[in-house]
Amino acid sequence: MVNNTDITVVENATNTTITVEDTGETIVVNAVEETVSVTSIGLGDASDHVHNADEIPFDDSITELNAETVQKAIEVLDATVDLGIFEYSALADVVAEPNNIWDAVDAMDWSNHEYANGTALNIQKNHVVTFGNGSSIAYRWQGTKPRLVGIGQSPTTENDYQPIGTSDHEILVNRDSVDSHPTIAITGLDAKQASQDTATALVQTNLDTHEADVLNPHAVTYTQVGADPVGTINYVHPLDGVDPTVLTGATVFSDHTVNTAGHITGSATRDLVPADIGAEPVGALRNVREDTSPQLGGTLETRGNHI
Repeated sequence: MVNNTDITVVENATNTTITVEDTGETIVVNAVEETVSVTSIGLGDASDHVHNADEIPFDDSITELNAETVQKAIEVLDATVDLGIFEYSALADVVAEPNNIWDAVDAMDWSNHEYANGTALNIQKNHVVTFGNGSSIAYRWQGTKPRLVGIGQSPTTENDYQPIGTSDHEILVNRDSVDSHPTIAITGLDAKQASQDTATALVQTNLDTHEADVLNPHAVTYTQVGADPVGTINYVHPLDGVDPTVLTGATVFSDHTVNTAGHITGSATRDLVPADIGAEPVGALRNVREDTSPQLGGTLETRGNHI
């Protein structure tokens, strides 16, 4: 609540109530229903207590609200109640760099615009105007109303325009801030992520199954190892060898011929001789020495290998 010697202002979420002390008048501005009501308690004729807004010594240093601001708000609200709010856009031609919005609006012939007055654009109190000038930024008019703008009119300034949006992503600030972009804003990203999540889940499932299967983790089939489903080995060993002849006596094998499978395909034999086993031939004497020792008499006879 704001007070001074002439006026009291009470604000809440819905209403702004202005009480003029010397007249007893109460003005209630309802921002929700967009209505203005004035109540007098009968302290004389209302015409005796009329003050211009700039004559009321009222100021609120917190909200920067003053009597003139209140009066303008009442006038705008009054026009709005009677006529409604008209919101529209106005696109100015591109001008030479730096192509400021105020320069573009001032140089524009607005005669073809719906709200033109001659060559000027006629901005009324209940108009909400969004300007553009071929750049990527939109501007909301926040200058005084009513106002004529355009070629031949008083120049507008930068302060008359409020940037309200852009279609150029490159000029935005904080583009690299955390969570500044939802995944849906990137074409195909959600679908790609879903596909990767599915693939990752499948890999994990297969890994878990592999680790749990200690008997056959690689799912090797019977066919892959040459066996039928009941475990019978289907490999047939080739029968391309020969049976060696049974040998007897001194005859032995001296050589064998084998194929790539290691099977014997031929043999050679021979007969052993005494020398093969370190023996002397039949009838041969070995290590017989002359006996020169005294003899008891008689003669030494030899018969074959016997003495």
